Amino acid sequence: MGPLDLLVREHVAPVMRAAGFKRSGRTFRLVADSGDQAVLGFSRHYVDPDAAVFGVGYGIVPAPYWEWINRQHWASGQVGAPRAFQSAVVGGDVIPPPRAAHLPDCEGRLRSRWALREDNRHICGGTLASALRDEAIPQMVHLLDRTNLLQECRHEVPP
Repeated sequence: MGPLDLLVREHVAPVMRAAGFKRSGRTFRLVADSGDQAVLGFSRHYVDPDAAVFGVGYGIVPAPYWEWINRQHWASGQVGAPRAFQSAVVGGDVIPPPRAAHLPDCEGRLRSRWALREDNRHICGGTLASALRDEAIPQMVHLLDRTNLLQECRHEVPP
């Protein structure tokens, strides 16, 4: 088992399971009574030979939206479940603290990458589990309520 899969098994899966998410590989899914889904996943980036660099992202996929964008495929039965890094109405990244970041001084998308090394395995796993439990999971659960999701989509961002 690779270092990222071990981190997911030891630190992420217990937190996600406790919040009601179901696991499939490196993807975790929570389905609301409405059929809307919160999906969290991991993307591996092969950019550093000394670290397992990865991103953690989540998305909210309302059932009517998923049905609409896949309407041409429903008859054939070729529609799968939504993935974490595409087809979401709202999405976000779980940003690592500097001690677990691949490029801690970088700005933009590259700042969202985690770097798992042998010497920071427990720090990386612990901070990721805390970030999921304290920030990402509450945000995802909040957005699974369609009223909350619509309110967020209508929220104006200051210039």
